[in-house]
Amino acid sequence: MPQQRPPNYLKDSVRLFQLVMDNIPQFIFWKNRESVYLGCNQNFAQAAGVECPESIVGKTDFDLAWTREQAEFFRAVDRKVMDSGKPEYHIIEPQLQANGKHAWLDTSKIPMFDEDGVVVGILGTFEDITERKVAEEALREREARLATTLHAIGEGVIATDAAGHITGINPVAENMLGKAQDQVMGRPFDEVYRTFDAGTPTDEAARSVFAELYEHRKTSAIFNLNLVLADGSSREISETASPIVDDKEQFLGMVVVIRDVAQQRRIEEQLRHAQKMDSLGQLAGGIAHDFNNMLGGILGAAELLLLEPGLSGPATDLINLMSRTAHRAADLTAKLLTFSRRGRMQTTVVNLHAAVADVVAILQHSVDRRIVLRTKLDAHNALVRGDPAELQNAILNLCINARDAIIEEGEIDIGTRNVVWGRDECNASGFDVQPGTYLEIQIADTGLGIPNNLRDRVFEPFFTTKPMGKGTGLGLAAVYGAVTTHGGAIALHSEPAVGTTITIWLPVSEEALAREEKRSQVPPGGGTVLVVDDEDVVRDTCALLLQNAGYTVLTARDGEEAIEIFAANKDIIQAVLLDVIMPRMDGRQCFHKLRILKPDVRVVLVSGFSHESVIDDVMAKGAVAFLKKPYRRTDLAAALAQAIYGRVSQTPPL
Repeated sequence: MPQQRPPNYLKDSVRLFQLVMDNIPQFIFWKNRESVYLGCNQNFAQAAGVECPESIVGKTDFDLAWTREQAEFFRAVDRKVMDSGKPEYHIIEPQLQANGKHAWLDTSKIPMFDEDGVVVGILGTFEDITERKVAEEALREREARLATTLHAIGEGVIATDAAGHITGINPVAENMLGKAQDQVMGRPFDEVYRTFDAGTPTDEAARSVFAELYEHRKTSAIFNLNLVLADGSSREISETASPIVDDKEQFLGMVVVIRDVAQQRRIEEQLRHAQKMDSLGQLAGGIAHDFNNMLGGILGAAELLLLEPGLSGPATDLINLMSRTAHRAADLTAKLLTFSRRGRMQTTVVNLHAAVADVVAILQHSVDRRIVLRTKLDAHNALVRGDPAELQNAILNLCINARDAIIEEGEIDIGTRNVVWGRDECNASGFDVQPGTYLEIQIADTGLGIPNNLRDRVFEPFFTTKPMGKGTGLGLAAVYGAVTTHGGAIALHSEPAVGTTITIWLPVSEEALAREEKRSQVPPGGGTVLVVDDEDVVRDTCALLLQNAGYTVLTARDGEEAIEIFAANKDIIQAVLLDVIMPRMDGRQCFHKLRILKPDVRVVLVSGFSHESVIDDVMAKGAVAFLKKPYRRTDLAAALAQAIYGRVSQTPPL
C-alpha cells in the first residue's frame, strides 16, 4: 500500500474558505489598514475586472475598474470604519463595473481586529440590488404619475387598504369633505366619509360603504346622496365605489369617486337659462322686426303731414305728439333688438370709465340726496371694443334700477377692476366667453332686493318687479343683450331687504381710443332711387318722403322684382335702398345680383333686425351705407347723400 501523507489542515482550511467564498452570491473582500486588498471572492474579482481572487492582492481601489470618484468614496468609507472601529451597514451606492454595467450596491463594512484589539483592516460585503432599485424607481414613478393624475382629476377620490383605513385622498375630495389630508390618512373610512340617501335624516345610522363593498366585491354607482361635511352641513353628491383585488381575487381595498351634483346642476341650470334666453331673444327680435316696420310707416306719415301747408297749431301739436310717441316706441324696439342681439352694433374702442363718469353726472341730478353715490374705479384698463351708446345705456339702466330699488335713503356703489379668466372661469360663467383679461363692472345697492323665486327671471324681456306703469321690463333685458353681444358675461346677487349687486364682465381692448371727427350733415338733392322692401307701409312711406324731396322713385316688393326693375333702368338709377330681410330673395342675394348687372351700383342697406354677419358681409363687398329702421327724414337724407355723392356734402336738405 502506498504511504499516505499527513493532512495539511491549514492549507485545507484556506482552500475550503476560498471555495465557500467563491460560491456564495454575495461579493466579499478584505483589506488591510491602508485599504490595500488582501483577498476577495470570485464574484468580487469579476466585478473588479481582475482575472482571479489572487490577482487582487496588493491592489487598491484606484487600480481597479472603478472611476476615480468611486475609488475615493470607497476609501473614505474605509477610513471611517477603521477610525471609529464601528461597522457601517447598508451603504447604498452606484458602481460602474468592469463589464460596463451600471449597478446599485448594498454594501456593509466591518472592522477587523488583531489579538490586542487593534484595527488592522476591514471586511466588506455587498449585494447587487440593481433590479430591486430599478423596480423601486419604477414604483416611485408610477406613484408620482398616479398622484399627479389624482390631483388633476376634477372629482373627489379616496382610497383605502383591506382593513378600511384611508391610504390616499386627492385635493378635490379634501375640499368636498372639508378635511385636510393629514386629518384623514390612516383613519377608518366610514368615520371620515358619512353619507345618507337623499331624504334620510342625518341623525340616523350612516351607510357603511366599506362594508357593502367588502361583502359584494362589485363596483356600485349611487346618485342622490347627501355627504356630511366637517361643519355638520351636507352636500348632494353621486358616488362610484370600486374594489381593489389581486390576481387571486383577494380584497386589497377600495377606491371611491365622488362628484359634486350640486355644481353639475348649477351648470345645467345655467345652460337651460341660456337656452331660454336665446329662445326669448329670437321671439323678441321677430316682434321688433314687425314693430319697426309699422313704426317706420307712422313716423314717415307724421313727417309728411308736417310738410303740408296750412296746418294749424293744434294739428301740428298732435302730429308732433304722434311722432314723439312713435320715437319712444322705437326706443323700446331698440331695446328688444339689443336683448335679441340682432340689431346693428357700432364698433369702436370705448373708455368705460368715461361712460361711468357720464352716468354718474346724470344720476347726480336725479338721485335723492339721501342716497350716497360712490365710485371706486380700480381697473387699469377700462377700454372695451363695442357700441358706445349700448354700453353707456347698459350702465345707466343698472344705476337707475339701483336708484329705484332704494326707498328714501341708501347707497349705490360703482366699482371696476381687471380680472383674468382662464378656461375654468369661462366654463363656470355659463356664457359663451373666451379666456383673457376682462373689465369687471360692479353696481351694488342697499335697496329692497329681489325675492328668491324671481331672480332667475330678471333678465327676461317684459318682466319687471316694479309697480304697474313704472317700468317696461326691457331695461335689464337690454343690458343682458348688450353684455352678451359684446362677448361678456353678467351675474346677479340679491337678498331681500339687503340689496342687489349686478356684475358684468367685458373683454378689454388693447387698442387706443380713436379721435372723434365732427361731420356736417348735408343731405342729397334729386335723382332716381329704387326702394326695395316687402312691407307695403314702409315702401310707400319711404317713396312719399323721397318724392316730396324731388326724387324720382321706383319701388319693388322683393329681391326678384328689384332685379327686373333694375335691369330695365340701371342707367338712370343712382341709388338703391335695399331691405335686408325679405322673402323669396333676401337683401344679400339681391345685392350680389345687382352687382353683376352694374358693378358700381350704389346700395344703402336698410334693416331693423338682422344678424351682424349678414350686414358686415354686404358692407364689405360694396354697400355704401347702412340705414337703421325706423329712420327719420334726416337719416334717410344722410344715407342717400353718402350713396350718391360718396360723402355728406353740398346739397340742400330733404
